[in-house]
Amino acid sequence: MKNILNSLFPWLAMTTLLSLQGCENEEGTAIHSRDTVSFEIDAGGARATETTFETGDAIGVYAAVRMSSAPATLKTSGNYADNKRFVWNGSQFVADGDANEIAAGYETDYYAYYPYREDMGNPLDYDFSIQGDQREGITLSDFMYAANRSGTTDKVITLAFSHRLSRLQVTYTPEAGEALSGVTIQRAKATANINLGTGTANTLGATSDIRMYNDGGTFTAVIPAQDRDADGTFLTLLFADGTKKDYTLTAKKEFLAGHTTVIPFMGKELQYTFTVSPETIGSGYSGGIYNYETVSNKYYSINGKPLPGTESPLDYTVSTTDVWITPDKAGKTIKVAENLNTAPRNGKVLFTQAESGRTYILPVQQSSATTRQTLQISTTAGNIPAAGGNKAVTAVLSTYYNDHRDPDKKENVTVSLSGTGTGFSLSGNQVLAVNNTTTNARSITVKGSYN
Repeated sequence: MKNILNSLFPWLAMTTLLSLQGCENEEGTAIHSRDTVSFEIDAGGARATETTFETGDAIGVYAAVRMSSAPATLKTSGNYADNKRFVWNGSQFVADGDANEIAAGYETDYYAYYPYREDMGNPLDYDFSIQGDQREGITLSDFMYAANRSGTTDKVITLAFSHRLSRLQVTYTPEAGEALSGVTIQRAKATANINLGTGTANTLGATSDIRMYNDGGTFTAVIPAQDRDADGTFLTLLFADGTKKDYTLTAKKEFLAGHTTVIPFMGKELQYTFTVSPETIGSGYSGGIYNYETVSNKYYSINGKPLPGTESPLDYTVSTTDVWITPDKAGKTIKVAENLNTAPRNGKVLFTQAESGRTYILPVQQSSATTRQTLQISTTAGNIPAAGGNKAVTAVLSTYYNDHRDPDKKENVTVSLSGTGTGFSLSGNQVLAVNNTTTNARSITVKGSYN
């Protein structure tokens, strides 16, 4: 069998094309002459899997005659036909000699598989092992299955084969002067238990290394369906100069039956790391000095995995357009000035990595200033004489931001005065006192208010 490969090889499960011909015969007696059967391939299914058969390819066929309208049950042995060998002649699969012929004319269900194995034995419990060395091709490891359960009496039976194992493709883009000569899958599960009655292929636990087939620079292998954890070397790449590179999965990966998984490899790539912490600076109104940390380096990697010993530091610049923010690269600090405004403010610090040009913006957020106002009422020194007189009352309004008095906010205000006291009266901002004819001093409390 020839497999047509490309980098996006979709394996699609194929359905069996059921033949609707044939008469009911619940007794299993022949209703046609005893012609022998041959098998044709469902063309639509073959195109879907991009698989064609070559002359001489052999399949194994089991057949079970129906004893009622229900599908016949495939048995471990003693079926109407057991593991008959059919060979592709360019247009059909035909019996490989008289001993492998199957007589037509009975309502029969057919079960077929590829590649043919003489030692199939029990078709309901057969361990199929892939080749450990697939460098000559994958066809003998590519287990396929087809069933026609239509109870057909036809001489030409249609089969649609589908892949029951998983395919892995590795592509590699080399560096200058490199040449990839081989790829090996490490510790792959290599055996599947086959049940032709159901078409299942259950993967068993034994592992081995699998050498992949090189098809024009794309390396391909067939393996049973399995999961692989990131717990050690998965692939080993061998180069023409004898060097090797091991590849470890970065995360658990599923290799599904009937699917192709493509793992692209690049040559050694230059990578950059550039991070700044913290992610943001939050400052109170009073400001302060805040520390920051950076990670700025470059290294080489293969498929995103760093190559040990290739990491080196990279310089960076730090700047801002906000006058209230002062970065200090040497000390790795950012100074935030006090906010005397009644609104919060936002700024940013720009970090730029040398060589790569990567940037990182560190936001700076600062809360608004606190404000308060005080009203101070005073008079000139000394008391009003006993004979009476007057004194002026002075009021000063002061505004404070973050407990700092703002001289620009100092205001002289006209105070609305109120107060009581014998012998006193108020006139505007003047306190008037009449003659005190008693022997006791007297006083008045003056209160002021402003809007």
